[in-house]
Amino acid sequence: MNGELMDVQTQKDRLRAECQRLRGNLTHSDKVRAEAAICNAIVTLPAFDGAHQLLAYYPVRGELSLLSVAGVALEAGKRVAFPACLDDGRMVFRYVTALSQLRRGKYGIPEPPPEAPVFVPHPLTICLVPGLAFDRQGYRVGYGMGYYDRFLADFSGVSMGIVFKNCLFRDVPRSDDDRAVDIVVSETGLLVTPKKRSPRSSEKEKT
Repeated sequence: MNGELMDVQTQKDRLRAECQRLRGNLTHSDKVRAEAAICNAIVTLPAFDGAHQLLAYYPVRGELSLLSVAGVALEAGKRVAFPACLDDGRMVFRYVTALSQLRRGKYGIPEPPPEAPVFVPHPLTICLVPGLAFDRQGYRVGYGMGYYDRFLADFSGVSMGIVFKNCLFRDVPRSDDDRAVDIVVSETGLLVTPKKRSPRSSEKEKT
């Protein structure tokens, strides 16, 4: 590992620790208010109304819970999928028709059963992306496994990063494999990133 990459990893580790500390300092009522504000912001978006599919996530380690968004999507007749992490390092999304179908999977995170249908790409798909930190360019710092970066590399829908306002920064450390989201959503509102404004050119402009 070269010095530059090691420095990025060190910076990410420090930011992870800081954001986990900030999460831990939030009161239960603060978290509930943030979740309500973010959920309302998403379900009232025209993009959400027009979406055919929603790729959701199950919250762990103090992440913002947007399960109510998945519930609204299911009630509206949209296809909803949750991620499942495979042993080969890939993450696949599988469809559910009810949240009760989720079962404890890899890393102890609830996920659809192996026999559930696999997500079929469609341009009118919204992907909710959790993260410890995001920046105003749409880049994120997660837990370091790279699952979402690998998935977003080929994702053609609208990706929405979900973050607490105190973990949204001007810039976060990033490496060549990191992928930006189209929109960042916190309890203070939505931020359209340069990637969304110029989907195909933004990554080249930032290298």
